[in-house]
Amino acid sequence: MKNQDLGTTELISIILYPISLLTLYLARLQFQANHAPVITITSNKLRQSNQMDESRFNITVKNLGNGVCIDSFLLLKEKDVNNRTQYYMSKPEREIQPDTAIEFTITKEESFEHDVQYMLVYMDFFGHKYLASNVHRGRKSYDYKHLERLTQPSKQLFFLHPIYLKFLWWRHKAIKQQNTYRYHHLAKIKATREQLKGLDLYFEPEDKTKK
Repeated sequence: MKNQDLGTTELISIILYPISLLTLYLARLQFQANHAPVITITSNKLRQSNQMDESRFNITVKNLGNGVCIDSFLLLKEKDVNNRTQYYMSKPEREIQPDTAIEFTITKEESFEHDVQYMLVYMDFFGHKYLASNVHRGRKSYDYKHLERLTQPSKQLFFLHPIYLKFLWWRHKAIKQQNTYRYHHLAKIKATREQLKGLDLYFEPEDKTKK
């Protein structure tokens, strides 16, 4: 009887083990759904440069989830007129609150080519990384295909996920090619300083005796 009772107990334990794992998995999904940000791309715009301005590639996103988006980057890939692949990375946007819209911008002096792809990767409070939507062709609003398909859902990216590896490669190339917001900002400061060097500026000291 004791051996029979022990066998029954073991059998019940084996049956309950996968049920416990499934319950834990569903609880984790529920917790993530209640606390994770959901960044959705609502629109993109491409404005080509003229003599007085720069080309701008803008992405508007909105956090439709319940959690705060801690960090996010927009990356862009294009082939220039010389058929060379160029990579760009936007200024990071941090702490995107729920129900908040944010605009990402990538600028350059030359016009963007038609063959443009982009991705938006963001991170939640727990360090999980997501793809806001799949990698799209740029200027998708011109072909009206977005009116014929459902919006792409966010994807969680694991360490060896192919899209996450692609994100790391795009970011590495953008930094190496100095096509980031940081380098762009420093270049503007340097250009401004060079312009000021050529000006004969004189500032009259303030007369503190006058009131």
